[in-house]
Amino acid sequence: MSEPTVICRRCGAANAAGDQFCGSCGAFLEWEGEPVEGAGPPVESAPPIPPTVAPPLTPTEPIEPTEPSVVCPACRTVNPTSRTFCRSCGTTLPSSTPTETPTIESPGQRSTSAVAEEGGLPGWLPIVAGAGVLVGIAIVVFAIVLRPAPPPPAASAFPSATFTPTLAPTPSPEPSAGASASAPPTQSPSVQLTLLGARASSVVGNRELFQPAMAIDGALDTCWQEGAAEEAGEWLEVTFEPSRLDYLVIYSGYQLSHDAYLANLRPETVLVTVNGGAPEAFVLADSEQPQRLDVEDVEAANTVRIEIVTTFPSEATAYGGPFDDLAISEVRAFGAAGG
Repeated sequence: MSEPTVICRRCGAANAAGDQFCGSCGAFLEWEGEPVEGAGPPVESAPPIPPTVAPPLTPTEPIEPTEPSVVCPACRTVNPTSRTFCRSCGTTLPSSTPTETPTIESPGQRSTSAVAEEGGLPGWLPIVAGAGVLVGIAIVVFAIVLRPAPPPPAASAFPSATFTPTLAPTPSPEPSAGASASAPPTQSPSVQLTLLGARASSVVGNRELFQPAMAIDGALDTCWQEGAAEEAGEWLEVTFEPSRLDYLVIYSGYQLSHDAYLANLRPETVLVTVNGGAPEAFVLADSEQPQRLDVEDVEAANTVRIEIVTTFPSEATAYGGPFDDLAISEVRAFGAAGG
Protein backbone atom coordinates (compact mmCIF):
# COMPACT_ATOMS: atom_id res chain seq x y z
CA MET A 1 0.00 0.00 0.00
CA SER A 2 1.37 3.40 -0.96
CA GLU A 3 2.37 5.98 1.63
CA PRO A 4 -0.54 8.27 2.69
CA THR A 5 -0.44 11.86 1.51
CA VAL A 6 -2.43 15.00 2.25
CA ILE A 7 -4.15 16.72 -0.68
CA CYS A 8 -4.61 20.48 -0.25
CA ARG A 9 -8.25 21.32 -0.93
CA ARG A 10 -7.30 24.88 -1.89
CA CYS A 11 -4.80 24.20 -4.71
CA GLY A 12 -4.87 20.40 -5.13
CA ALA A 13 -1.16 19.88 -4.39
CA ALA A 14 -0.05 16.68 -2.66
CA ASN A 15 1.87 16.96 0.62
CA ALA A 16 3.58 14.46 2.86
CA ALA A 17 1.75 13.18 5.92
CA GLY A 18 2.70 15.31 8.93
CA ASP A 19 3.12 18.57 6.96
CA GLN A 20 1.38 21.49 8.65
CA PHE A 21 1.19 23.83 5.62
CA CYS A 22 0.81 23.23 1.88
CA GLY A 23 4.11 23.47 0.02
CA SER A 24 2.41 25.02 -3.03
CA CYS A 25 -0.01 27.65 -1.66
CA GLY A 26 0.86 27.82 2.06
CA ALA A 27 -2.66 26.81 3.23
CA PHE A 28 -2.96 25.40 6.78
CA LEU A 29 -3.49 21.67 6.10
CA GLU A 30 -5.46 21.02 9.30
CA TRP A 31 -8.21 23.15 7.70
CA GLU A 32 -7.56 22.74 3.98
CA GLY A 33 -5.90 19.26 3.83
CA GLU A 34 -7.56 15.96 3.05
CA PRO A 35 -5.59 12.77 3.82
CA VAL A 36 -5.70 10.11 1.07
CA GLU A 37 -3.80 6.94 0.24
CA GLY A 38 -2.33 6.24 -3.15
CA ALA A 39 -3.09 9.73 -4.47
CA GLY A 40 0.34 10.05 -5.99
CA PRO A 41 3.75 11.04 -4.77
CA PRO A 42 4.01 14.02 -2.42
CA VAL A 43 5.59 17.25 -3.52
CA GLU A 44 8.86 16.28 -1.87
CA SER A 45 10.62 13.00 -1.23
CA ALA A 46 12.01 13.93 2.16
CA PRO A 47 10.64 11.96 5.15
CA PRO A 48 7.84 13.61 7.17
CA ILE A 49 9.01 16.10 9.76
CA PRO A 50 7.01 16.43 12.97
CA PRO A 51 5.32 19.83 13.42
CA THR A 52 7.59 21.02 16.16
CA VAL A 53 9.90 23.99 16.09
CA ALA A 54 13.55 22.96 15.92
CA PRO A 55 15.55 23.81 19.06
CA PRO A 56 17.91 26.79 18.87
CA LEU A 57 21.19 26.04 17.12
CA THR A 58 24.55 27.00 18.44
CA PRO A 59 27.43 28.28 16.28
CA THR A 60 29.11 24.92 16.77
CA GLU A 61 26.18 22.93 15.36
CA PRO A 62 26.14 23.37 11.55
CA ILE A 63 23.18 22.10 9.54
CA GLU A 64 24.11 19.04 7.56
CA PRO A 65 21.20 18.31 5.20
CA THR A 66 21.17 14.86 3.64
CA GLU A 67 19.62 16.21 0.43
CA PRO A 68 19.12 19.60 -1.25
CA SER A 69 17.03 21.64 1.20
CA VAL A 70 16.00 25.13 2.31
CA VAL A 71 16.02 26.31 5.95
CA CYS A 72 12.93 28.29 7.05
CA PRO A 73 14.09 31.78 8.19
CA ALA A 74 11.31 31.89 10.82
CA CYS A 75 11.38 28.53 12.60
CA ARG A 76 14.66 27.05 11.22
CA THR A 77 12.90 23.93 9.93
CA VAL A 78 14.63 22.15 7.03
CA ASN A 79 12.40 21.95 3.95
CA PRO A 80 12.91 20.26 0.54
CA THR A 81 13.75 22.68 -2.27
CA SER A 82 10.49 21.71 -4.02
CA ARG A 83 8.40 23.58 -1.38
CA THR A 84 7.40 27.24 -1.62
CA PHE A 85 6.07 27.48 1.97
CA CYS A 86 7.51 26.04 5.19
CA ARG A 87 6.00 22.69 6.12
CA SER A 88 6.03 23.63 9.85
CA CYS A 89 4.96 27.29 10.09
CA GLY A 90 3.85 28.25 6.55
CA THR A 91 6.40 31.05 6.09
CA THR A 92 7.40 31.79 2.48
CA LEU A 93 10.74 30.08 1.86
CA PRO A 94 13.72 31.88 0.28
CA SER A 95 15.35 30.76 -2.96
CA SER A 96 15.26 27.03 -3.56
CA THR A 97 19.04 26.96 -3.93
CA PRO A 98 20.51 24.41 -1.52
CA THR A 99 21.47 26.10 1.72
CA GLU A 100 24.94 26.55 2.97
CA THR A 101 25.82 25.67 6.49
CA PRO A 102 24.17 28.52 8.45
CA THR A 103 25.56 30.28 11.44
CA ILE A 104 23.46 31.50 14.29
CA GLU A 105 23.52 35.19 15.02
CA SER A 106 23.34 36.46 18.54
CA PRO A 107 20.24 38.56 19.38
CA GLY A 108 22.34 41.72 19.23
CA GLN A 109 23.49 40.97 15.67
CA ARG A 110 20.02 40.72 14.09
CA SER A 111 19.53 43.47 11.55
CA THR A 112 16.27 45.25 10.73
CA SER A 113 16.00 43.44 7.41
CA ALA A 114 16.39 40.06 9.16
CA VAL A 115 13.58 40.90 11.56
CA ALA A 116 11.38 41.88 8.60
CA GLU A 117 12.16 38.60 6.82
CA GLU A 118 11.28 36.61 9.96
CA GLY A 119 7.74 37.98 10.07
CA GLY A 120 8.30 41.41 11.65
CA LEU A 121 6.46 44.55 10.67
CA PRO A 122 7.03 45.69 7.05
CA GLY A 123 8.73 49.05 6.68
CA TRP A 124 5.73 50.70 5.02
CA LEU A 125 3.32 49.91 7.84
CA PRO A 126 4.34 52.84 10.15
CA ILE A 127 3.98 55.25 7.21
CA VAL A 128 0.46 54.02 6.44
CA ALA A 129 -0.52 54.14 10.12
CA GLY A 130 0.78 57.71 10.46
CA ALA A 131 -1.11 58.80 7.35
CA GLY A 132 -4.30 57.25 8.74
CA VAL A 133 -3.94 59.18 12.01
CA LEU A 134 -3.48 62.46 10.12
CA VAL A 135 -6.55 61.79 7.96
CA GLY A 136 -8.63 61.00 11.08
CA ILE A 137 -7.56 64.24 12.77
CA ALA A 138 -8.40 66.24 9.63
CA ILE A 139 -11.90 64.68 9.48
CA VAL A 140 -12.61 65.57 13.13
CA VAL A 141 -11.40 69.16 12.65
CA PHE A 142 -13.53 69.66 9.53
CA ALA A 143 -16.57 68.16 11.29
CA ILE A 144 -16.20 70.63 14.17
CA VAL A 145 -15.53 73.67 11.96
CA LEU A 146 -18.28 72.93 9.44
CA ARG A 147 -20.94 71.81 11.96
CA PRO A 148 -23.99 74.03 11.57
CA ALA A 149 -25.09 76.13 14.49
CA PRO A 150 -28.12 74.70 16.35
CA PRO A 151 -31.42 76.46 15.60
CA PRO A 152 -32.73 78.81 18.28
CA PRO A 153 -35.28 77.22 20.61
CA ALA A 154 -38.87 77.68 19.56
CA ALA A 155 -40.97 79.96 21.71
CA SER A 156 -43.49 78.09 23.84
CA ALA A 157 -47.17 78.79 23.47
CA PHE A 158 -47.49 78.65 27.26
CA PRO A 159 -45.63 80.54 30.00
CA SER A 160 -42.84 78.35 31.39
CA ALA A 161 -42.90 77.35 35.01
CA THR A 162 -39.94 78.87 36.82
CA PHE A 163 -37.96 77.36 39.68
CA THR A 164 -36.50 79.44 42.48
CA PRO A 165 -33.79 77.82 44.62
CA THR A 166 -35.46 79.09 47.78
CA LEU A 167 -39.20 79.08 48.26
CA ALA A 168 -39.10 81.72 50.97
CA PRO A 169 -40.53 84.95 49.49
CA THR A 170 -38.70 88.26 49.69
CA PRO A 171 -40.43 90.66 52.14
CA SER A 172 -41.86 93.83 50.70
CA PRO A 173 -39.78 96.97 51.36
CA GLU A 174 -40.85 99.17 54.25
CA PRO A 175 -42.39 102.55 53.32
CA SER A 176 -40.03 105.53 53.49
CA ALA A 177 -40.28 108.06 56.34
CA GLY A 178 -41.69 110.67 54.00
CA ALA A 179 -44.45 108.48 52.59
CA SER A 180 -47.90 109.99 52.49
CA ALA A 181 -50.32 108.87 55.18
CA SER A 182 -52.90 108.24 52.44
CA ALA A 183 -50.63 105.79 50.52
CA PRO A 184 -52.02 102.22 50.33
CA PRO A 185 -50.58 99.81 52.88
CA THR A 186 -47.76 97.56 51.69
CA GLN A 187 -48.69 94.03 50.66
CA SER A 188 -48.00 91.39 53.28
CA PRO A 189 -45.26 88.88 52.33
CA SER A 190 -46.10 85.49 50.88
CA VAL A 191 -46.12 82.54 53.25
CA GLN A 192 -46.97 78.88 52.77
CA LEU A 193 -50.68 78.37 53.14
CA THR A 194 -52.14 75.49 55.11
CA LEU A 195 -53.91 73.09 52.76
CA LEU A 196 -57.06 71.62 54.25
CA GLY A 197 -57.89 68.90 51.77
CA ALA A 198 -57.46 67.44 48.31
CA ARG A 199 -59.58 65.53 45.81
CA ALA A 200 -58.94 64.17 42.32
CA SER A 201 -60.68 62.90 39.21
CA SER A 202 -59.39 59.33 39.75
CA VAL A 203 -56.93 57.21 41.75
CA VAL A 204 -54.99 54.24 40.37
CA GLY A 205 -56.39 51.04 41.84
CA ASN A 206 -58.05 53.13 44.58
CA ARG A 207 -54.90 52.45 46.62
CA GLU A 208 -54.34 54.31 49.88
CA LEU A 209 -50.73 55.11 48.94
CA PHE A 210 -51.84 57.13 45.90
CA GLN A 211 -54.84 59.04 47.26
CA PRO A 212 -55.11 62.83 46.58
CA ALA A 213 -54.23 63.61 50.20
CA MET A 214 -50.76 62.13 49.61
CA ALA A 215 -49.98 65.23 47.47
CA ILE A 216 -50.42 67.63 50.42
CA ASP A 217 -48.87 65.58 53.27
CA GLY A 218 -45.49 67.35 53.08
CA ALA A 219 -43.61 64.15 52.10
CA LEU A 220 -41.96 63.38 48.76
CA ASP A 221 -42.02 59.59 49.16
CA THR A 222 -45.81 59.60 48.69
CA CYS A 223 -47.81 60.88 45.73
CA TRP A 224 -51.18 61.15 44.00
CA GLN A 225 -51.52 58.91 40.94
CA GLU A 226 -54.46 59.08 38.55
CA GLY A 227 -56.02 55.85 37.29
CA ALA A 228 -57.74 56.82 34.02
CA ALA A 229 -57.05 55.30 30.61
CA GLU A 230 -56.26 58.79 29.23
CA GLU A 231 -54.31 61.32 31.31
CA ALA A 232 -55.57 64.40 29.45
CA GLY A 233 -58.37 65.95 31.46
CA GLU A 234 -57.45 64.30 34.78
CA TRP A 235 -57.14 66.77 37.66
CA LEU A 236 -56.03 67.31 41.26
CA GLU A 237 -57.72 69.97 43.40
CA VAL A 238 -56.56 71.38 46.77
CA THR A 239 -58.46 73.59 49.23
CA PHE A 240 -57.46 76.07 51.93
CA GLU A 241 -58.89 78.93 53.98
CA PRO A 242 -59.78 82.03 51.90
CA SER A 243 -56.45 83.72 51.28
CA ARG A 244 -54.54 85.83 48.81
CA LEU A 245 -52.94 83.30 46.42
CA ASP A 246 -49.61 84.39 44.86
CA TYR A 247 -48.04 81.21 43.42
CA LEU A 248 -47.93 77.41 43.55
CA VAL A 249 -45.01 75.00 43.91
CA ILE A 250 -45.26 71.54 42.30
CA TYR A 251 -43.03 68.49 42.77
CA SER A 252 -43.67 66.44 39.61
CA GLY A 253 -43.69 62.65 39.35
CA TYR A 254 -43.28 59.99 42.02
CA GLN A 255 -40.19 61.19 43.92
CA LEU A 256 -39.71 58.08 46.06
CA SER A 257 -36.51 57.55 44.00
CA HIS A 258 -35.05 58.54 40.64
CA ASP A 259 -36.12 55.18 39.15
CA ALA A 260 -39.67 55.61 40.51
CA TYR A 261 -39.73 59.12 39.00
CA LEU A 262 -38.86 57.86 35.51
CA ALA A 263 -41.08 54.76 35.69
CA ASN A 264 -44.28 56.88 35.98
CA LEU A 265 -45.72 59.62 33.78
CA ARG A 266 -45.05 63.26 34.76
CA PRO A 267 -47.11 66.37 33.93
CA GLU A 268 -45.75 68.48 31.06
CA THR A 269 -48.51 71.00 30.25
CA VAL A 270 -51.12 71.85 32.91
CA LEU A 271 -54.08 74.21 33.30
CA VAL A 272 -54.41 75.96 36.68
CA THR A 273 -57.85 77.19 37.73
CA VAL A 274 -58.39 79.26 40.89
CA ASN A 275 -61.86 79.36 42.45
CA GLY A 276 -63.36 77.96 39.23
CA GLY A 277 -62.23 80.93 37.14
CA ALA A 278 -60.49 81.04 33.76
CA PRO A 279 -57.74 78.39 33.40
CA GLU A 280 -54.12 79.52 33.08
CA ALA A 281 -51.68 77.29 31.12
CA PHE A 282 -48.16 76.40 32.29
CA VAL A 283 -45.39 74.22 30.81
CA LEU A 284 -43.38 72.27 33.38
CA ALA A 285 -39.83 70.94 33.03
CA ASP A 286 -39.13 67.20 33.30
CA SER A 287 -37.28 67.75 36.57
CA GLU A 288 -37.33 66.40 40.12
CA GLN A 289 -36.70 69.93 41.42
CA PRO A 290 -39.61 72.00 42.80
CA GLN A 291 -41.20 74.21 40.12
CA ARG A 292 -42.95 77.52 40.79
CA LEU A 293 -46.11 78.53 38.95
CA ASP A 294 -46.79 82.26 39.23
CA VAL A 295 -50.56 82.52 39.01
CA GLU A 296 -52.26 85.90 38.92
CA ASP A 297 -52.78 87.21 42.44
CA VAL A 298 -56.25 86.20 43.57
CA GLU A 299 -57.90 87.54 46.71
CA ALA A 300 -60.08 85.27 48.84
CA ALA A 301 -58.96 82.18 46.91
CA ASN A 302 -59.75 78.84 48.52
CA THR A 303 -59.52 76.22 45.73
CA VAL A 304 -56.88 75.46 43.10
CA ARG A 305 -57.37 72.82 40.41
CA ILE A 306 -54.43 71.46 38.36
CA GLU A 307 -55.64 69.78 35.14
CA ILE A 308 -53.36 67.59 33.01
CA VAL A 309 -52.99 68.43 29.30
CA THR A 310 -49.83 66.56 28.18
CA THR A 311 -47.31 64.29 29.94
CA PHE A 312 -43.67 63.23 29.79
CA PRO A 313 -43.30 59.53 28.83
CA SER A 314 -42.41 56.84 31.37
CA GLU A 315 -39.69 54.22 30.92
CA ALA A 316 -38.57 50.87 32.33
CA THR A 317 -36.25 51.19 35.35
CA ALA A 318 -35.06 49.10 38.29
CA TYR A 319 -38.24 50.23 40.09
CA GLY A 320 -40.39 48.72 37.32
CA GLY A 321 -42.45 50.13 34.50
CA PRO A 322 -43.04 51.77 32.24
CA PHE A 323 -46.31 52.58 34.07
CA ASP A 324 -49.30 54.30 32.44
CA ASP A 325 -50.11 56.42 35.51
CA LEU A 326 -49.34 60.10 36.08
CA ALA A 327 -47.95 61.11 39.47
CA ILE A 328 -47.56 64.35 41.45
CA SER A 329 -45.67 64.02 44.73
CA GLU A 330 -46.48 67.38 46.31
CA VAL A 331 -48.42 70.64 45.76
CA ARG A 332 -47.86 73.73 47.92
CA ALA A 333 -49.60 77.12 47.85
CA PHE A 334 -48.09 80.48 48.84
CA GLY A 335 -49.79 83.79 49.57
CA ALA A 336 -51.23 85.64 52.51
CA ALA A 337 -53.63 83.87 54.88
CA GLY A 338 -57.00 85.59 55.20
CA GLY A 339 -56.17 87.92 52.27
